[in-house]
Order: sequence, then C-alpha cells, then structure tokens
Amino acid sequence: TLREALGLIQIGIVGVPHARWGQMVVLGYAADTPLTLESIEAVLQGHLAKFKWPKAVVKVEPWPINSLGKLDRKKLSLTAQQHYSQAQQ
Repeated sequence: TLREALGLIQIGIVGVPHARWGQMVVLGYAADTPLTLESIEAVLQGHLAKFKWPKAVVKVEPWPINSLGKLDRKKLSLTAQQHYSQAQQ
C-alpha cells in the first residue's frame, strides 16, 4: 500500500475546492519524516492514472479521528483546505 511504501503512520485522501478544477486531490498524512509529491509520484507511477494523483500534500497533527477511532474526513478536508489556502498566499 501507499502507506507502507512511504513509511507513513496514517494517510487520508480528500478533495478541497479549487478554482479551475472544482476540486483538487490532497493527501493528508501523519509521519515522523516529511513527505514530498515526488516521493508519492514515484510510488504511484504505473499503478494509478496520473489525473488521480494528489496535487498537494499536507502533514496533519494531530490526526483527526472521530468517536469511533476512524479518520474524520471532514476535519481532514478542512485542515487541508486551510493549509492549501495559506500556501497560495
């Protein structure tokens, strides 16, 4: 899996609003080391169509979980959206 190949603790894929595309694929992760788009692309090459690849990467701390211990995608999406909008300024 992508998580194992990159040595990540947690991983989540969400969409955030984008002016041109409507939504943009963002990968949120928790790990001890930084992650780059280049490292993700190297793993995805030949396994997933390029238009499905994440366009941005966001390190998320603390990892957003719900009361059942599962990924809270709404919180991850909000965190990714905030990070992306700050990066664009």
